[in-house]
Amino acid sequence: MDIVRLKRTLRLAIFGLMRRLSAPLSAVLPVEKGLVVFTCLTGENCLGNPAPLYEAFRTKSGFRAKWITPYRRHTLPGHIWWLSPRGLWYLLRMEGWVIDSRTPTFFSTHGKKVFQTWHGVGVKKMAGDNRFAPDESQRRALARDVANYTLFFTTSAFMARHFSHYLGIPPEKIRITGYPRNDVLFDEEMRPRVRLTVEQRCPTPFRKIVLYAPTWNRHTTNWWPFSATALQDMQEILAQNNAVWVTRLHRLGREQVARPGSLAGKRHFFSYEECFGKIDVQEALTSVDLLVTDYSSIAHDFLLLDRPMLFVERAADEFDREQGLVDDYQALLPGPITSDYDAFAAYFAEALNDKDTGHTQRAAILPLFHRYIDGNSTERCVRVITSALEEEK
Repeated sequence: MDIVRLKRTLRLAIFGLMRRLSAPLSAVLPVEKGLVVFTCLTGENCLGNPAPLYEAFRTKSGFRAKWITPYRRHTLPGHIWWLSPRGLWYLLRMEGWVIDSRTPTFFSTHGKKVFQTWHGVGVKKMAGDNRFAPDESQRRALARDVANYTLFFTTSAFMARHFSHYLGIPPEKIRITGYPRNDVLFDEEMRPRVRLTVEQRCPTPFRKIVLYAPTWNRHTTNWWPFSATALQDMQEILAQNNAVWVTRLHRLGREQVARPGSLAGKRHFFSYEECFGKIDVQEALTSVDLLVTDYSSIAHDFLLLDRPMLFVERAADEFDREQGLVDDYQALLPGPITSDYDAFAAYFAEALNDKDTGHTQRAAILPLFHRYIDGNSTERCVRVITSALEEEK
């Protein structure tokens, strides 16, 4: 007997029953006007776009904000597990739902106002593309989900067209506000605060922090796209430049990190948890000096800081064939991209030596992905959501 398949079948059956029950229950139970639920689905340590909005609505007159997620031990105070009796009660009675990913399969959002803040921008094709959604049932599920969105928030006209095409979002439902999660990047006090935390946690003194944050790639288990010999060489470059490398893998990834041994008694490769603990990644970005990634949308958040970035290609052909990259995606990456280690090492050493030549390229790409560069995206989203909820009243 396949235990994994049995568990999955049982879970889907329970979720299907819950979905069928949630619609009539929501219709019977009166909506609590002003009750807004906020949910981040991108990890138990992540705050995403919903968290800044939750904090804003907690003190807003006429509204009751609840932070409800699928993670039992989320780091944000006031957290409620959504399968608890209290969590389900609030979901059934809420007026509005602020979320950052697809709405869960166990709950019907019919009759609710759903404010979709999504969890990324960038160069990847989305689930609306036929290559990514391999069967008709998935496409129908996506269409049903999208039809229930009241409003969809994004960062620029370019990204609005992207989401309209690949997710099928009607243009009239899209609002360009910027992402609330990026407001922290404009907080001048955040960098020294996070930097101090890393200095206290990291056993190796450093001058530069390199963050390696690849996206989810179902086609490889190799966290490092180059050879083991290249990894040793990288460690020497890090040591020469008094830098540390911090790896943050996607929560859905299957990669196993194999770090090289210490060099002269000092480590230079660390996991994200070792250096940053449970700090949200957007807060961590404020302390990062150089970002290394592949096709992850984190690069287009980091773009707001105007700091150097390098891109490596991991299983590029398979990723493009099944998950999809937009045409000419390389021109939309705010930094050099390579699959050759020697070229990467040269770029890497230059960036650590403060020889950043990428400012012009980043400045050219920035307006495509961000209309607003002011740290006020939360305020704009709050105004839009408040207006949409008060229309009913």
